[in-house]
Amino acid sequence: MSKVLLALVASVLLAAGCAQEGKLIDTPLPVNGVSWDIVSLRDTTISAVITKVVDVHFKISIHAESPCEAQRGLLELRRGGSSINPTFIIMPVARYNLDDRCTAEAPGASDTVLTLTVSAIPLTNAQVLPFQVETTNGPAIQTDIDSTNHSEVAGTTQFEVRVESRASGAAIVGATVTIEQTGLTPGTLGTDVTNAAGLYKLNTPQTGIQGLPTIPYRVTVTDGVTTRVISVPAFPARTQLRERVVVRL
Repeated sequence: MSKVLLALVASVLLAAGCAQEGKLIDTPLPVNGVSWDIVSLRDTTISAVITKVVDVHFKISIHAESPCEAQRGLLELRRGGSSINPTFIIMPVARYNLDDRCTAEAPGASDTVLTLTVSAIPLTNAQVLPFQVETTNGPAIQTDIDSTNHSEVAGTTQFEVRVESRASGAAIVGATVTIEQTGLTPGTLGTDVTNAAGLYKLNTPQTGIQGLPTIPYRVTVTDGVTTRVISVPAFPARTQLRERVVVRL
């Protein structure tokens, strides 16, 4: 092979390598579970009509197969449906370049929590507004938003955990749910099995200023075969409000 041809081949390979280094990786992520709470509920005026609006904080536990997926995860929000019957869709994705520093880190899978606050969502006529979280390991997770942010029992913070099948999204009956408080005052808040709707509700006594994030927590769910742990120590449940959680097994 001539020197000219060798130089040409080398230049082509070098160009291909450079293009590969800068390539953008955009990967949808699998979801272990979703928790959310209504941060704020208030009245506002929209088109001369008094309307309730809410701010919702989503905490989404994703599974990452690499350090880049864990460190470069984000939540994309888009609107679907019609103007009359909208649906809001949250898509967890990891986005990074092949020359990102994270690609040089030791490989390994991990779970992490991504967060998103959606502000000033209008609710009219006691409307339930559908949100859904897309996942690569099953059907979308439905997280309907309504205007009920207070605990059903005065002086308590309410946890409402729904356990679903990862494959189908169907409710799982009889799964064991344990809710623990983490942080400075760790301990078990409650444990029980899910009912016919796949639900476990826990009202744990809480005093103090309503609405403050005071309960860092961990939810452990098992059906005797699979165990899933959703831990949100940096995003606590709020005093005397509702913390809703969906866990997929």
